[in-house]
Amino acid sequence: SVYPEQPLIVQEFMPGLEVSMAILGTKIMGPVYVDYSDSPPSMARVLSSEYKTNLASRESRTIKLKPAGRLLSADNLEYLHNVTVRIRDVLGIRDYATIDFRMNARGEFCVLDVNNNCSLDPDGVLSDLYRFETGRTWHDLIRTVSVVFLSRLGLAKDEP
Repeated sequence: SVYPEQPLIVQEFMPGLEVSMAILGTKIMGPVYVDYSDSPPSMARVLSSEYKTNLASRESRTIKLKPAGRLLSADNLEYLHNVTVRIRDVLGIRDYATIDFRMNARGEFCVLDVNNNCSLDPDGVLSDLYRFETGRTWHDLIRTVSVVFLSRLGLAKDEP
């Protein structure tokens, strides 16, 4: 090995649908799916850091997040919801987070990662999920996150 002292993680590539769920206080939102249909065939079907940090990038212009409810079976929706609740409870997630899943070659959703400090960017996954679920704006999301946090501390005047 070129770097014998470095640990190595090898993961199975999962070629299927990528979806995200969100936690906002006690509310579970989602799923949304990653739509690569407008992306050139040569582009990798992954959400790169370029997509997440550079809104002018080709990835950000061609990859879209869309509501996934109609694409998934009732069993898949229930599974994603239940796993999201279980992750929230086991990890003790407070206030907000997103959880990314991807379907493997056997048609099973697997957890890719848990973002317990996910981006609050207006074009981020949490913002899109909030907008799809509530029809409200990014400014409303920021207010809701603040109220959730302040409620947990017993300092909120409003309910989340």
